[in-house]
Amino acid sequence: MHDLLLSHGSVHDGFGSPAKDADVAITRGRIVAVGRDLGPARRVIDVSGLVVAPGFVDPHSHSDTVPFLAEPQPFKLHQGVTTEIIGNCGFSCAPANPETAGFMPAVLADQAFTTFGEYLDAVWAAGPSNNLAVMVGHNTLRLAASGMEAKPTDEALDRMRVLAAEAFEAGAVGLSSGLEYVPGAYADTEELVALALVARRWNLPYATHMRSESEGLADALDEAITVATRAGVRLQVSHCKASGRAVHGSSAMLLAKLAEARRAGLDVRADVYPYRAFGTGLVAVL
Repeated sequence: MHDLLLSHGSVHDGFGSPAKDADVAITRGRIVAVGRDLGPARRVIDVSGLVVAPGFVDPHSHSDTVPFLAEPQPFKLHQGVTTEIIGNCGFSCAPANPETAGFMPAVLADQAFTTFGEYLDAVWAAGPSNNLAVMVGHNTLRLAASGMEAKPTDEALDRMRVLAAEAFEAGAVGLSSGLEYVPGAYADTEELVALALVARRWNLPYATHMRSESEGLADALDEAITVATRAGVRLQVSHCKASGRAVHGSSAMLLAKLAEARRAGLDVRADVYPYRAFGTGLVAVL
């Protein structure tokens, strides 16, 4: 006997197949059958007229410190999101240098960890409400290795590579950059390629909050494509948009560049948030 039967739902398998009217049987927390006449269940829920789908993935989240809040935070689960990708826009909670952690966004600095593994262990111990896939941030690596210096020394860049490798070894799922924020804004393309090459050793992607999403959009996108192409990694364009009146209508150019890069062989994708306003720190405006 199954523990739970979801009856007569519109089932989507998550692979783009057409929806089908079916039952879903669950036993010991796992889906064991999809179809009709699946047998009895201890509990049956009629979901006629509703969609039954795999948990949604939020590809761009900043819930890095949510697991450390005092109370459980199931707000994403209530929206059907079961996995969040965090560590976006070049900032992660680790690896942090205590001497320069104060330059991190305040919410992250309050939960800064010396090593990436320590952060993951702390999140696990805190008991997150959903699955978290964590990237390591370029800004965080830069702060740990050379603080707010505009140009890192060769030794500092080597240190950034080592810290990135340690993060990937510990379980980081990619490298993120936030090139509108300091100190990441000081980095040149060569520095980004050097770190993306470390990610390549683990076959991990490069996700970028690009250097500009407004007047400099075209050049910023070209840079992102160059970094990923030269390093041989997948590219994720974060919150892909043409922001501000100066570039209204540039979405066609943006999509054309992404399509051209894909035709050239680059695995490039993008995420878009479903609202018109955006939020950031005041420092980005200044």
